[in-house]
Amino acid sequence: MSLRESGTGNWWRTDLLRKNFRIHTDLLDFIFPRVCIVSGEKIPDCNTNPFVCDSVMESLPVLSQSRKAELASKLSADLCLSLYELSADCSMSRIIHAVKYSGFRDAGTFLGKLIGIEIIKRKIDLPDVLIPVPLHPGRLRERGYNQSMQICKGISKVTGSKIDGKLVARSRYTETQTKLGREERAENVLNAFSIQPGRAKEITGMSIMIADDVITTGATINEIAKLLREKDCGKITAVSAAMAI
Repeated sequence: MSLRESGTGNWWRTDLLRKNFRIHTDLLDFIFPRVCIVSGEKIPDCNTNPFVCDSVMESLPVLSQSRKAELASKLSADLCLSLYELSADCSMSRIIHAVKYSGFRDAGTFLGKLIGIEIIKRKIDLPDVLIPVPLHPGRLRERGYNQSMQICKGISKVTGSKIDGKLVARSRYTETQTKLGREERAENVLNAFSIQPGRAKEITGMSIMIADDVITTGATINEIAKLLREKDCGKITAVSAAMAI
C-alpha cells in the first residue's frame, strides 16, 4: 500500500493548515486524522508520536548484540550507535522511505530524538559538533531537505549538541547506494566529500558525531571519517536510526 493509498497524502494539507491558518489541533485532526506511515491506520489520541503507532514502534527489532558487533567492525569510527535492524519491506524500511522520499521530514526529527534519548541513556560523550551526512546540492534541491539533517535536529533537541551542516560537503554527485554492493558503494563515495574551504584547522582535536538515517556497508561514514582524520580530528562517533541487515 502506498502512502497516498493509506491516506498519508493528507499530511501536506495538514502541515499547510497548521503553519498558515493556525487551526485548532483537535479540529484539524478531526478533519485530517493522523495516520500511521507504516500501517495506514488512524493514530490513537494517546499515541506518543504523530507519525507511527506505538504498537508498530514496539514491534520494531532493536539492534542485537551480534549486529552491534558487526556494525562496529564495519565502521572506522571510535564509537557507533544504531537503534534498529532494517530489512527489505520491514516496518523500519517503510519509515525510512517515508522520511527520505515522501516528505515526512518531521518523522526524521522524531527518529533523531530516539537516538538522542539513547545517547543520554548510554551516557555517550557528547561531541563538540554534530554533522549530518551531506547531500549533493542537486539532490538536496530534488528532495527539498536532507533527512540526515532532520535526524541531527532531533538529536540536538534532546542532547543540546551543536549542529554544523556546512563543515563537510558532498562535492561530487554520486549514484544512489541502494542497489550497489559493498565494493561498489566504497568506490561510489570515494573522494565524494570535502571540508568547507578555510575550516580545516577548526577540525584539529574536535570531537565529531556523524549522523545518518541508515548504515549499510559503512562506506559513506568511513569516507567522511577518513577525511576528518586527515585533518587530525578528535573522537569520531557515528549514529544512525537503523542498520541494514
